[in-house]
Amino acid sequence: MWRTSGARGRSTCRRPQRFFQHVRLPEDGAAPVIARLAGGAADRRMLVLDRTNRKIGETEVNLLLPANRTRHSQVPLMAVVLDRVGNSGTPERIALMQRYGAIFGQEGIAMLLADREFVGEDWLNWLDRKDIPFTIRLAHHRFVTRADGCKVSLATQITLHKQGRRTTATLDGMARPLHFAALKPKGGERVIVATYRTGHDALATYRKRWAIESVRPTHSNRWRSGPHSATPRPAA
Repeated sequence: MWRTSGARGRSTCRRPQRFFQHVRLPEDGAAPVIARLAGGAADRRMLVLDRTNRKIGETEVNLLLPANRTRHSQVPLMAVVLDRVGNSGTPERIALMQRYGAIFGQEGIAMLLADREFVGEDWLNWLDRKDIPFTIRLAHHRFVTRADGCKVSLATQITLHKQGRRTTATLDGMARPLHFAALKPKGGERVIVATYRTGHDALATYRKRWAIESVRPTHSNRWRSGPHSATPRPAA
């Protein structure tokens, strides 16, 4: 799950690996050590919330985890083993973020990045109440309410809005409006991301979700970056 870009990123991953060959810490006790070894800003971290399947021996394990996004690597800090296959639920995400907050403080989250699995009104409203800034991808068929009270699909709102790729509307079930930005990569599907941050370049931030996916392409990646590129490009 350690994702890297280039020699410096691989070096970032090897430092914690060497350390934990000789040290055993209690649950979550490793998180501050991993964060320090990974580098990056200590007080304002960009987190990527992710879910991944890994095989341990003959057992398939479904993991939910927050990863510290640094310039050269994406480093998991802790994890929850889900007791089922498939997507995570809001209670599991909240519990994991509370664990993170107990160690690092939720006020230290500069931005939380996540893909389309990590949506739902209860989850997004919880992030809003906790004042955790987020940039999350949404499915284009989600419905929003415009300022005039009309309800349309998110794809329709993006298409009709005179500013083209950017618009503001209230997602169904949300307490206040969100800012949306959209991009359709050549040969790919449209990407729509949401954030509360006014004037925030949500697409540029969301690209960092994939900026270190450069070692090898996978079928799940919509964006890839070259080994010497900090900005991802649409997958062919």
